[in-house]
Amino acid sequence: MTSSIPVVILSGIPGVGKTTTAEAISDILRSRSVAHAWLDGAQFGLAFPRSPSDPRAERLFVENLSGVWANYAEVGAERLIIARVVEPAEGVDAYRDAIPGADVTIVDLRAPTKTVHERIARREYNSEWVDKLQERSDELRAILETNGVAHFVVSTQGATPEDVAKTVLKLVGWIG
Repeated sequence: MTSSIPVVILSGIPGVGKTTTAEAISDILRSRSVAHAWLDGAQFGLAFPRSPSDPRAERLFVENLSGVWANYAEVGAERLIIARVVEPAEGVDAYRDAIPGADVTIVDLRAPTKTVHERIARREYNSEWVDKLQERSDELRAILETNGVAHFVVSTQGATPEDVAKTVLKLVGWIG
């Protein structure tokens, strides 16, 4: 029998703070000696060319996640934090299949369009990529606000990464 693996997925549009929040959660858990791993889901789907049958690299991400989780568990990780846009509602089952026993909680991080566009412009070096990510964030906003997969919604607007991380950890029940 597989024991339950607590998994929190930080979803949200590009530029909302998923990776920054995941890193802050990891810092808090590390300071409390909680065995965990975290990953930036975008990095697990980067490949060129992309398969025409997997344009958003969902299948590639899940296949990579399965192998990586086994490695994390082998070194003692007991929880997992994933920073990754969760767009299709049906994709959540694939995450559970990749991590047997996963108890998945999805937290949708949100911030106003202007804030997200400014963050994207600051972090990206290529103006074409800035335009694409800003467009994609605008497109995803409506999808993520209506796809019904989030268990919780947390604003990153005007909050420090540590404050957002603490809010997420309290909501998912990982800290009191």
